[in-house]
Amino acid sequence: MASRNENYTILVMSAAVLVMADVNKKKRRQRRWWRTNLFKKRSGTGVLMDLKSQEISGQYKNFTRMTPTDFENLLQRIGPQISKQETYFQFPSSRLGLPQTPTAWKQVSKIFETRWNLPHCVGALDGKHVVLQAPVKSGTEFFNYKSNFSIVLFALVDGDYNFMFADVGC
Repeated sequence: MASRNENYTILVMSAAVLVMADVNKKKRRQRRWWRTNLFKKRSGTGVLMDLKSQEISGQYKNFTRMTPTDFENLLQRIGPQISKQETYFQFPSSRLGLPQTPTAWKQVSKIFETRWNLPHCVGALDGKHVVLQAPVKSGTEFFNYKSNFSIVLFALVDGDYNFMFADVGC
């Protein structure tokens, strides 16, 4: 049997090993995050509109590397060439637009009433989390409450399953 002194020595040595391991453990560096005032007070109208409201601070010029007037001039010159165009593979989302006249809305409502027996219905609205692999360095931007990464697809369809409105990424 071990003597009392040997037990005490083993206890002290094991405590010393634990303390040394704790001291030698590398401390994780605390992450530091910062945001400019622009992103703290966004109005939701668009980045460029928010930047124009803070033109005095110089953030617009820092973001676009040009003055607002130069940017507008450039946009007027190249806007038609870079706008979405209809191709065989895709068509611009502006063509999905909602019905514009009351008679068009009544036609959508009539399809719902005759085919689905839903009077006064002008569209079926739903959203879906589309699971995706998280982009590199995206952090928690695409992380949802279901504990996976996804992007939201939000759509409005008529009675024939045709899209009237779609939004991705809200």
